[in-house]
Amino acid sequence: MRKDIPDYLKLFIVREGKVVHGKNFSNMWLLTAMLVAVFFAIAFSNGSLNYLNDRMNDPFIKWVEIKKDPGASGTFDNFGGQLDSAAVASKYHILGHSYDFMYSFNYFGATDSLRAYLTHRFFDIRTNGELVKAIFSKDNLVEGYSAEEVQTIPDCSIGVILTAKSLERLGYESAPAYVDIFFASPGADALGFTLTNNRARVPVPVLGVVRRLPGNVDVVGCTNLYRQYFSPVFNMANENYASSLCYFVPEEVDGYEFDDRLAELLATRTDVPFYVDSETIDPRELYSFRNTVEDVEEGFHYLGFRQVVSSVDSLSLPWQACAEVDKILMAEYKDKGVYRLFPYEYVNDNLGSGDYLSIHFNDLTQIKAFADDLVEGSGLQIEMSQINAKENFQSVSVMAITLSVVIVAFAIVCILLFIVNLLRSYFQKVKRNIGTFKAFGISNKELQQVYMTIMLSLVGAALAVSLVFVSLVQLLLPLFGIVKADGFGYLSLWKCDVISFCPPLISLLAIAVIFAAAAVSVRLVMKNLLSATPGDLIYDR
Repeated sequence: MRKDIPDYLKLFIVREGKVVHGKNFSNMWLLTAMLVAVFFAIAFSNGSLNYLNDRMNDPFIKWVEIKKDPGASGTFDNFGGQLDSAAVASKYHILGHSYDFMYSFNYFGATDSLRAYLTHRFFDIRTNGELVKAIFSKDNLVEGYSAEEVQTIPDCSIGVILTAKSLERLGYESAPAYVDIFFASPGADALGFTLTNNRARVPVPVLGVVRRLPGNVDVVGCTNLYRQYFSPVFNMANENYASSLCYFVPEEVDGYEFDDRLAELLATRTDVPFYVDSETIDPRELYSFRNTVEDVEEGFHYLGFRQVVSSVDSLSLPWQACAEVDKILMAEYKDKGVYRLFPYEYVNDNLGSGDYLSIHFNDLTQIKAFADDLVEGSGLQIEMSQINAKENFQSVSVMAITLSVVIVAFAIVCILLFIVNLLRSYFQKVKRNIGTFKAFGISNKELQQVYMTIMLSLVGAALAVSLVFVSLVQLLLPLFGIVKADGFGYLSLWKCDVISFCPPLISLLAIAVIFAAAAVSVRLVMKNLLSATPGDLIYDR
C-alpha cells in the first residue's frame, strides 16, 4: 500500500475492501471465473492457431502434385520448363519442382510367412531438400537420421524411408538395418539362394522410420532405387552375387570376432587367396541409418561393412563355398542383426520425366491463382481437393483470429459491466457514510483514490489467480495425454506462432486492456457518483 496515503484512508481501504470483495471473497471468485473464461478462450485460440500455422507451413501441405496424362506427355514435360522461370517462381511463391515416380513393391517381412505390398514415391533428394528435412524432422522421425544429418544421404542410395505402420505390417518391432524386396529371380536357387515362388530376398537399406510421408504413401526412396528395380540389377540369378561375401555387421557385434569367424569358415572351403576388408570398403548405395559414419579426408567412410576380397584379381570365390559359409554365419549371427549384402551391378539409365510433377510452395497465398493461371491453361489436371484444402487453412486461420478477438472483447465488456454494477450496488449501500466522510472534509479525489485501489486490487488478485489456474491446466493436459496430433497442446496461453513479432501479445494485451478499462471505469463511475453534495448523499436526495 502506498506510503503517501493517510492512515485513516488505509484503514478505510482495508475495511471497505473486505466489503467490496464480498463475503468469503465471493466477488473476487466470480470475477476470477470470468477471467478464467477469457484466458481459456485466448489459450485455446492460440493453441488452435499454432496448430493451423504448423499445418500451413508443413512442407507436406505446401507440396502439390500434377499427375502425368499419358496422352499429353509433351505438355507435361514442357510445364516443368515454365516453372524454371524466376518470374513465375516469384509470382506464385514456388520454391522448386521435381518429376517423381510412383510404384508398389512387394516386401518380405520379419518372417518368411509375412509379406506386404507397399506404395512408394521416388524422388531426387537434391531437388527436394526441404521436403526431405520435413520427413526427417524431429516431430516426424521415429527412428533413423535426424533432419541435420539428411545431407549425408547420397543420390546414388537405394535406401528407403518407411512409415511406422508399414514396418508393423512387415512384422518388425524396431527398424532393421535392411529390408528385403520380394524380387523375381528364377534360377537363383541353382546358385545357392533360397527362393519363394521364384522370388529372392533382395536387401535394401533402411534410411529411417517416420510417422507419415507426403501423399500418404508407405515408402519414400531415391529415384536410383526405382531405376535399379526396373533393370536386371536385383535379379539374384547372378553368379557374381553368389560368389561374393559382403556383410553389414552392427555395432553390437564384435567386428574382429566376425572377421576371424568368416575367414576361418572360408579358408576350409576354398583355395582362392583372400582377405576380409573391414576398413576401406565404401558402398555408398548400401548404407543404412544403422551404419557408423566417419569423415575421412573430407569424404564419408561407412563402418560396419565386411567384404571378402580376392587378392588375385582374376580369381573369384566359388559360389558353393559362399553359400555354405553364409548358411553357417546366418545361423550364428542373424539374430544379432548381421545382414548379407550384394555388390549390385548398378545402371544409370535415363528415367524420363516421371509419373508426377511435384511443386513445392513457400506459402499458399497464390495457390489458387497458380491453378487458374498456369495449370488450367496448360490443359493439365490438378487435384482440386488439394487446392480447396489449402485455401481452407487460410480461411480458418483468419476466422480463428477474428473469433478469438471477438470472444475476448465480449468477455472484457462483461467484466467491465460486472465492475460497474458492483460499484453502483456497493455505493447505494454506503452513500450515507460517503456523504458523512465528505462532510468531514475528505475530498472526492481521495475517495476516488480509495476505490481505485480497492477495485484494482480486486482485479489484480482475480487476474493472478486466473492466470495461474489456466497455466496449470495447460501444463497438466499433456501429462494426461490430452493433446492434438503431433503433440500439439490444446492450450497455449503465452505463445502464438501466427503473431511472430510478439508471441505473448494477445494475453499481454488482454491483461493491459482489462487493467486500463477497469481503471477508467472506476474513475468515471466514482466521479459521477461522488458529484452529489454531502447532504444529497446523506439524505438520499
